[in-house]
Amino acid sequence: MANFSYRGSFFKLDWRNIGADMPYFDTHNFEYNVRYKLADEIQREAEIFKRQLKHVTQTWEHDVEFYYERRTAGDTFSFVITTDDEIFWYLNNGTKERYAVMTPDFQPKTHVRTIGSQVGQGGFAYIVDTAVDGIEAREWIDEIANRREDNLHNNMNKIFNHILDVYWNRALRKGK
Repeated sequence: MANFSYRGSFFKLDWRNIGADMPYFDTHNFEYNVRYKLADEIQREAEIFKRQLKHVTQTWEHDVEFYYERRTAGDTFSFVITTDDEIFWYLNNGTKERYAVMTPDFQPKTHVRTIGSQVGQGGFAYIVDTAVDGIEAREWIDEIANRREDNLHNNMNKIFNHILDVYWNRALRKGK
């Protein structure tokens, strides 16, 4: 099976000479602390994202596994969510056509941009030689990213500003 992924890049720092005019500002430890705390926040966000995806598949007949990897490259903090479940991917992205016909009583378990899963009804009936209308894209990944993005940015900014305040105040106290 193919391995599908989604990469969410949410935060990039622009380092300038923070504390250049203050000889008591501990730039090295400040930068280390910021990177450490922001990387932790990215991991926390990846876990939330993964839990949201699990809500989408909770009533499915098969278990869908999602994996995440936290990434930092320079001053960019991001995570990658992956799954090898083709059904999830077809539903999330939709298809132009399909060859599977569903039973007449079929009711889907999932809906477009709805983070959750219902019981549904019916299921697969048979395969046809001529393509029928495709699957409407559910766009769960985009929906979760849209819902979480502002919260993540706010959390990242709060963390950064808190650490800046701590180090700035230390530098001011040492400079007196």
